[in-house]
Amino acid sequence: MGLSFIKKLKELLKLKNVNTINFYKIMQNVIDSDYTPFIEVYLGIYEGNNYKTYRETHKETLKEAEERVIQEKEEQRRKEEEALKLKERVIKDIEKADLEFVINNYLSFLGEDEEVNNFAYKSTFQKWESNYNNQTVTLSITNMPKGFLKYETNYGNTKQVILIDGNSKNGYLYTNYSKRIKLDENTINNLAEISYVIPEVNYLKNSKYEGVEIIKNEQNTEEQAYKIRTNSNEVIYYSVIDFRKIVKISVDETKTFFSVWKNIEGVKFPHENIVISKSDKLKYLLTEFKLDPILENDYFSKKIKF
Repeated sequence: MGLSFIKKLKELLKLKNVNTINFYKIMQNVIDSDYTPFIEVYLGIYEGNNYKTYRETHKETLKEAEERVIQEKEEQRRKEEEALKLKERVIKDIEKADLEFVINNYLSFLGEDEEVNNFAYKSTFQKWESNYNNQTVTLSITNMPKGFLKYETNYGNTKQVILIDGNSKNGYLYTNYSKRIKLDENTINNLAEISYVIPEVNYLKNSKYEGVEIIKNEQNTEEQAYKIRTNSNEVIYYSVIDFRKIVKISVDETKTFFSVWKNIEGVKFPHENIVISKSDKLKYLLTEFKLDPILENDYFSKKIKF
């Protein structure tokens, strides 16, 4: 056996993390055996002193083993090329990124234009559930485009309902422990902004968003992200890799992390949210979603029942 054989053998051993002691044991077996089966012996974890036992268990000829090693190297080379191309693309994106670029790419991440617009301008009902102190926390959200939002929270014996009508500038907070509280206009306007199930559809169409701030390449998350600050002072981060929404930070510094994106009617929608406030951390799972649900004609003409 020449030095080239030994060198190749060591390279193959490194691929399978065979330790030094086993290397010398295997070498002794090869010296006592014919040349052909050495690949079967070296490409796996050493199994006893008899290479035939290994050969019978792992059916791989010399040619097959060499082809596999070539394929593994080719796959590694392909991954390195893809990583380099991605890095170059991100650098170019960051240089030219503005609000329109980020939002349009986020909407493209969600799905095709027609499906996304169809989805965004319809009423929806969402039900999210979490567990806190061994009790279920339920969030029920009804969105109606152009300003209507019903946000209901149930936890144990506590119930809270927020009703917003951005068009009439009406907004109320109800709980089972207090009377109806009228919300101020600023709160109503801020909540009306999220009355669309995909609020981003308005970021470029509504003139009041012209002043939205975008901070490029800021790392306030686990990955590089574009940062957008809305007029309601919410901060939203979008991935520089695939433009998905990573996290939303509310005015009270509550963070909502979006994950587990699955298709609903051809549009990606998060099915798991991690909500971190100053005092708690809850994981919410989407348990129910309805597109175009049957809604009451006028929520404000009816008393909230507890």
